[in-house]
Amino acid sequence: MRKPTFAIGSLVLVLGALASVVVAQPRPRPVVRPVRGDASVATDAAATSDAATPSPDATVADGAGPAAVVVEDGGVRVGDASIPMRQLGTGTVIHFPVPEQLARTAVPVFAQIRSSAPIDHVSLFYRGLGARRYTEVRMPALGQQFRLPSGYGAMIPCDDIFPPRVEYYVAAIDSSGAPNGGAGTAEAPVQINIVERRSFAAPTLPGQAAPRTCGSLSVTATVRDAGTGPAALERGTADLGEPCRANNECRRGLRCGLNHQCVFDR
Repeated sequence: MRKPTFAIGSLVLVLGALASVVVAQPRPRPVVRPVRGDASVATDAAATSDAATPSPDATVADGAGPAAVVVEDGGVRVGDASIPMRQLGTGTVIHFPVPEQLARTAVPVFAQIRSSAPIDHVSLFYRGLGARRYTEVRMPALGQQFRLPSGYGAMIPCDDIFPPRVEYYVAAIDSSGAPNGGAGTAEAPVQINIVERRSFAAPTLPGQAAPRTCGSLSVTATVRDAGTGPAALERGTADLGEPCRANNECRRGLRCGLNHQCVFDR
């Protein structure tokens, strides 16, 4: 019986060709994990890397509830999944402004600072209806509660929230006092629409309940008549937020703002 013979040279060539085949493995996409205030934050390296490039039109993952924290393309945003947010920020700051808020309701502002940035503090500068100057508020670090050490948050007070909008900007300051990134500027601030009826779920800060609308405001003034005439006629009767043309058309404690509405006289 004849024994089978093999072409040793041909077999070597076939094995060499098989060894040269490289199967390309596609790079896995970053995993976006919605995280509630009492849960662990996603630890996916691609989602938290400083080198990640944020998408300018990033959207929150489906299923995230109110007061959720979402790690997304290198940025952190908070809020219900139905709230559309456009990412802003330069340098070390990543920020998702809320699209709207109810009148007389505090506006939550949350900013993330990239972990490698040498930041001393983060400040929120805001101005309400008719205000000429910005008010500065230091933003406390909120991230440590949710394993996000670079998260900072603050509320713009409800007393400054009136239609049609509120303006603010965020600045990250390093140890030398120099700015090291921000969102918006004094000349081109972030603008939040103030509405009478909300189109989206209420915005929140991480782990906090949605801010409540402040109670109705009444301005009471005591006027003494010195006997020379009705002193009460020196000021008008227009209340906060009502239209005006001059300061004396507004009640005491108010003045006529730039948009021809009565505002607080600060």
